[in-house]
Amino acid sequence: MGYTIVLPPDVLAHAMLTAEQRPQNIKHHRPSADPHADLVGALAEHAFAYHVGIPQDQIDSSGGPDGRGDGGWDFKVEKGGKSVLVDTKASRKHPESWVIPAGNLVADWYVFAYVILPATVIFQGMGHRSVLEPMGVSSSVPGKRLVYLTEVQDIKPSHFKATIPRRPKTS
Repeated sequence: MGYTIVLPPDVLAHAMLTAEQRPQNIKHHRPSADPHADLVGALAEHAFAYHVGIPQDQIDSSGGPDGRGDGGWDFKVEKGGKSVLVDTKASRKHPESWVIPAGNLVADWYVFAYVILPATVIFQGMGHRSVLEPMGVSSSVPGKRLVYLTEVQDIKPSHFKATIPRRPKTS
């Protein structure tokens, strides 16, 4: 199930820079209990971009237009001939479970990854918003949904391809 990407040094360098910049650019950034959480998320995003062909410098670390994050999605890509929004979710502690927001989800597809530091990303599965939204809020992670690998579908390297960058790169 899934597939593995070992990031080459240049992609790893981009991910490390993103992980360093985001906390500085996002208003009200709350550090995770895991001191590597920002890096883990950035590694998954950069691995996804690398795999589908999105240039590494198109990954946004600005904190979004209002400084509050990415707005619930990371990439606009093509799946089955349609443009869809994708949000990557990553964990380095739990290879078969991920946390997603409660309430209405923004992205069409959620891609779930297990990250092994320093540079390995295992894409484990994916779930469509229509399957994830009806899931209840977790009692172990208040105010969030906890998604297990058994609840999502397999992901294959060919499921997504690049079409449109997250945001136009500004100089």
